[in-house]
Amino acid sequence: MRTHYSTDIPNAQLEKQTTVSGWINNIRDHGGVYFIDLRDSKGIVQLVANPTLLSKEIYEKFHALRDEWVIEVTGTLRRREEGLENPNLITGEFEIYIDGLTVLSKAKTLPFEPGDESVNEELRLKYRYLDMRSETLQKSLKERSKIAFKIRVAMDSIDYEEVETPMLIKSSEGGAEEVYATSKLFPGEFYSLPQSPQMYKQMLMVGGIEKYYSFAKCFRAESARGDRSIEFTQIDMERAFADKELLIQDVSKIFKAGYDAVNKDELILSQTGRETEEYLQEIGLSVEMPVAYIDIPSITYHDAMEYFGSDKPDLRFQMPLLDAKSIFIDTDFKIFADIAKDNDKSLKAIVVKDADKPEKLSRRKIKDLEKFVIEFGAKGLAYFQCKEEDGKLELKGPLCKMLTEQDLIKMEQTLKLEIGDIVFFGAGEKEIVLNYMGRLRIKIAEELELIEDKTKLLWVVDFPMFEVAGDGSIKSMHHPFTAPLSESWEDYKAGKLDVLDILSDSYDLVMNGVELGGGSVRIHDQDLQYEIFKIMGLDEESIKDKFSYFIEALSYGTPPHAGFAFGFDRLVSLLLGKDTIREVIAFPKAQSSVCPMTDSPDMLGKDELKGLGLRGR
Repeated sequence: MRTHYSTDIPNAQLEKQTTVSGWINNIRDHGGVYFIDLRDSKGIVQLVANPTLLSKEIYEKFHALRDEWVIEVTGTLRRREEGLENPNLITGEFEIYIDGLTVLSKAKTLPFEPGDESVNEELRLKYRYLDMRSETLQKSLKERSKIAFKIRVAMDSIDYEEVETPMLIKSSEGGAEEVYATSKLFPGEFYSLPQSPQMYKQMLMVGGIEKYYSFAKCFRAESARGDRSIEFTQIDMERAFADKELLIQDVSKIFKAGYDAVNKDELILSQTGRETEEYLQEIGLSVEMPVAYIDIPSITYHDAMEYFGSDKPDLRFQMPLLDAKSIFIDTDFKIFADIAKDNDKSLKAIVVKDADKPEKLSRRKIKDLEKFVIEFGAKGLAYFQCKEEDGKLELKGPLCKMLTEQDLIKMEQTLKLEIGDIVFFGAGEKEIVLNYMGRLRIKIAEELELIEDKTKLLWVVDFPMFEVAGDGSIKSMHHPFTAPLSESWEDYKAGKLDVLDILSDSYDLVMNGVELGGGSVRIHDQDLQYEIFKIMGLDEESIKDKFSYFIEALSYGTPPHAGFAFGFDRLVSLLLGKDTIREVIAFPKAQSSVCPMTDSPDMLGKDELKGLGLRGR
């Protein structure tokens, strides 16, 4: 078999026999002399088949060769003639003159050229094993492997133990729809596939495994997007006798390891963290900088929503949401005045600097932005353009006639408007306004190409414990094993807080507007865990049915503990600058959650269903 990979060639001895093997990337006939670009997992090397140096029997084999056949050749390594080098290849100064050829495998004509991004993604996924031959996907999978290795080394350096947890588990309350599995061993009964190993990693803490991690396969029956899939890989970690500060330190080291794996400078990362801290302080936020391996500022969930309309703010550009209630609290414009006086409603402004130009935000583009926010519940989009009149700023817009000159002056001064700016307003129900104004902020940044090519990290902490589900019930915002902030819980127990105002001891890591992962301090007291289940509306029977084993585990001496989970596919795609996680997974599902390659899922026959205790349609 082979003596060298292609990338070993520059270090091999000239004029010596060399054996290489791989796929024919390209074959060219130049007047009877065949030039073959042979591709292996490392790169490409040029082979030369010269009829004057080969027996007729061997040479005639070359007439039949085609692209993507797998071959093995033996030959003499030589330096290319001067002027014929290829500077784009590591092996570009060398070539192998063939003495012998063995065809290891023939190939049909491929349905597409590997790496051709113009090909429909569904077709590329159907023939994923062919698409995988592209240099881009090969590189992504190698980088993924390298990132995983570096993270494992980092975990080992801080004494975390890698422990596997089960794939077939009991169904429980969770944030998304579960994926189920069944077996002929238990007709009519189902396992659940884990959304995460949450209860198992907490029971590891009960068991005395003080620092745990795993690369865990997880499953969620939710609609696929660029950064999510029905099945995905998560880096789970849990630490006993730990609080938020300790977990943030550990998580930052893990992220730093992944960052180092792709040869990025961690000093630049900390520098951007300090830049972010300064910016957040300038706009009035209370910011903390946790002590950790890299500088990542921290803000509360409340501030993230109020200033950016998102619990995962993209800070590669500015344009915060500004509170505009003080501008209109005394206006005669009743619609805005009423909203300004209502604590349950929101009035937000976005100032877009120097955007009042036809090539930036023209009237037509502003109309398009209005249509955009209407899709997310807005009733319209109020705006003002900052024009120049006799050398002074003059506000123009559809609502100018509704406002007094004093209102307009107050707007100009409060929002620090300048000639050439455009200011947009959102007003109404708080949740709706924050949502569409947060989306508008991103839409404008994309339209005006304001997003910097930087890595901007942020911790978002102190999320609400609970939120209202679609059916009006109370559900946990993260998961039901998240501990409340002690002061917040005490205020609730004293009747000072409504249940929806209880804050959790939780923390999410955000990178460039994407949630990399999240974690929390966990509940380690069975009585508190029981109370949380009750708040969520679970009755005694439901708690016993779904969680009796877990509640019992907590009763045998449970240390305080905290944890975190990275979306590993998401982390890799962001570190490599990919648009979707499908670009860093070997065999991903399509966005529809089906597998075009294996044509799954599929229906079982009547006999199989009967054996499982099920009936067909």
